[in-house]
Amino acid sequence: MVKKYFKSDFFRNVATLSVGTAFAQAIPLLISPILTRLFTPDDFGELTLFTSLTALVCVVASLRYEIAILLPDKDSDALLLTRLSAKIAVWVTLALAISLPFWYMAGRYVGSGSFHSLYWLAPLSVLLLAANQIQVNWLSRKKNYKNMASSRFAQAAGSGAFMLLFGVAGLGAWGLGVATVIGQLSTVLYSYRAAGNAIYNKVLTTPFKVFKPIAQRFQNFPRYNAPHAFIDSVTNNGINFFIDFLLGSVMTGFYGFSFRMLKAPSALVSGAVYQVFYQRAVELNNKQQSIRPQLTRLYIQLFLLAVIPFGLLFFIGPDVFAFVFGEKWRAAGTISAIIAPWLLFNFVSSPAACLTSVKEKQAQGTFSCIDRCYPKVFGLLYWLQIYKSSARGVYSLFCCGYRYAIVLDGLVL
Repeated sequence: MVKKYFKSDFFRNVATLSVGTAFAQAIPLLISPILTRLFTPDDFGELTLFTSLTALVCVVASLRYEIAILLPDKDSDALLLTRLSAKIAVWVTLALAISLPFWYMAGRYVGSGSFHSLYWLAPLSVLLLAANQIQVNWLSRKKNYKNMASSRFAQAAGSGAFMLLFGVAGLGAWGLGVATVIGQLSTVLYSYRAAGNAIYNKVLTTPFKVFKPIAQRFQNFPRYNAPHAFIDSVTNNGINFFIDFLLGSVMTGFYGFSFRMLKAPSALVSGAVYQVFYQRAVELNNKQQSIRPQLTRLYIQLFLLAVIPFGLLFFIGPDVFAFVFGEKWRAAGTISAIIAPWLLFNFVSSPAACLTSVKEKQAQGTFSCIDRCYPKVFGLLYWLQIYKSSARGVYSLFCCGYRYAIVLDGLVL
């Protein structure tokens, strides 16, 4: 039975994406000890805020219609969804670009540091991220996992090379931000070659009324899935803005860097498994076959794969970070030890994120997401009430919030 599993199409597809992602993730991991000596925690703090802003907007840039690309039986309907997603993303990007000058002027008027210079790159980054999501889902529909893996490597290679170059040049936070956008552009251009220009054909000139039937057919995605995804993104990325507001960009840099270091290795497998499982779950659902057996096996396999490395970080995270990245990054290691259990269970449950879309039960997914937000909000309130200006507040937040979120995530799934 084990031999049969390793010979299955599912395993081969996961392996293809995993190997490509492995090379992609190896680049930032290998160069991180160099980057931490070229850039300061404050630089990484600004990068964290920039990527958090783009993540908040990007997750709803296409109103989640891009997630539905895998669902239609006909390619013609899927093409309409890709073009609709792209058209919405363009308008959302324009709205963000128009709002930035007002945000900048408001920040200067009240004298706050809420507007960071990297935010000027946000519209371009959001557009590139949205395009990448659209193309990835189209390639996943076509089972073109080899190109998806190669495009991830192109992104990592592009951003990594320019981060090193800009770090040596002493460009600081702007070097990190521009290099990130260059990496995003690299992966979009690479995957676009395989996806073909048909997916964006006449996107800007086609009136919205042409997309009305397909938009109404999948209306639950903007109605329920988009709020679900946005709430989930706020709980994950919004904390960075609170940390910056209360504790400054240095502490934000510690948290952002620790999160990146823990998330990168787990994304090696979870991203590949999610993409392949989503396509497989759609097939099983269309054939009216049960998804649960395969999902249960994935839970067990992912837990056994991740429990040891995350467990080690939980116990010796500060020492590991101090040794690898330098003593000044020990605080990031302490934070990584605290968020390790939450990221472990987040990693294990990652394949199930697509089930509400597959079953078209987006409303249930939204309500469960709101339930999972409660402990994180209470943790944040506890932080504000007890520690206010102390860096220990970061630890209290995660101890009181994310630890309880682990339990609730397991119960919901």
